[in-house]
Amino acid sequence: MIKDVSNTMFSGYGPLASFSSKIDMAYSFGLITKSEAEDLHIIRKIRNECAHSIDTVIDFSKSPVVDHIARLKTSGTALQGGKFNKRNDYLSSLMVLTGFMLGSIKKHRGIRNKREFILSLANKMKKTDQPNQPVKGS
Repeated sequence: MIKDVSNTMFSGYGPLASFSSKIDMAYSFGLITKSEAEDLHIIRKIRNECAHSIDTVIDFSKSPVVDHIARLKTSGTALQGGKFNKRNDYLSSLMVLTGFMLGSIKKHRGIRNKREFILSLANKMKKTDQPNQPVKGS
């Protein structure tokens, strides 16, 4: 991606400035699974609740936050069947998703670092620009 363009893509009113659009883009390129995208959107909603709350402390035991956390597929309770408190469910989901994404980046076509990842993504985008050409690994 051209440097001048990448700056405007990810900031201000750029098409990838929001967390939501980044999640959707990552899913559309096959970098994350549908389940991971759904959990990231739930985390985004919890983040928005925290950012827009007039309270200085967010209560992880009250709606709507507790309702969002209950829907997370990657929480400690969901994965281990135990009964974690909602804050720990939220934190465990963040850790699991972070691990999944880091693992995905590393294994994506043998990529060892961020630069290789970006180059492979650019190559994938070039291939999709050609009409009627299937993209390998999609």
